[in-house]
Amino acid sequence: NHRRHGHLSGTFGLSGFTRDYESVGAEAPAPHTRQNSFAVYDLERVDFERIGFQFGARIEQNGYKPEGKFRTRNFVGFSGSAGVRIPLWTGGSFVANYQHSFRAPALEELYNNGPHPGILVFDIGNPNLKPELGDGVDISLRHNTERLRLESSVYYYNIRNFVFPAFTGLTDTRSNLPIVDYTQGSSRYVGAEAGVEARVSRTLWLNGKVDYVRAELTQLNKPLPRIPPVRGTLGLDWRYKAWSVRPEMILVNRQN
Repeated sequence: NHRRHGHLSGTFGLSGFTRDYESVGAEAPAPHTRQNSFAVYDLERVDFERIGFQFGARIEQNGYKPEGKFRTRNFVGFSGSAGVRIPLWTGGSFVANYQHSFRAPALEELYNNGPHPGILVFDIGNPNLKPELGDGVDISLRHNTERLRLESSVYYYNIRNFVFPAFTGLTDTRSNLPIVDYTQGSSRYVGAEAGVEARVSRTLWLNGKVDYVRAELTQLNKPLPRIPPVRGTLGLDWRYKAWSVRPEMILVNRQN
């Protein structure tokens, strides 16, 4: 955290990791791969009496070195964001954000070639995948007081080179799992979500959430696979000293 200068405050830093991935056995899905990642980032806030701004930037590198006859890959990209927060009433505010995103393909998306029983598919990776690049906006209304917390938002994102598992219509004869190829395409996400927490007594809160997203491949006008359906949650939160009990009911719509 750097020292505050007038209206400006912020955080900068670096992060990274190294990963030595090895899966063994007759059905090992991916080759022995070494992954190295490094990033530098900065997040700045400019706060005035009635309005606040926030800016962020991140440069990231991801490198993969698989053993055997597989393609070595290295990805470098930039992510950035800008936002504004405007107070509207006591406890209430309007927030708008724009962001440009970069995401390198995951190791599994590049190199997997085998059964993936956890999600009931036979994965076939694509070592020639490009990084995902996205641009999006989200707009929120927030209200936060001692007895009521409310937040609702809508968002719109365009993602180029979006990586997704494309069902081929074929089945692996050995595992009897449907075969999917990791491929890419331009996509669009439009969605909304809302949540509320209301205090009805000193120890009891009511809470609820709902979210919905529509995601599709824009060039084919087809829905993307594995997108969650509309969901809602209703719950209670009873708190007494160090104890908390939270019964919750989750409602999920049918998806096809």
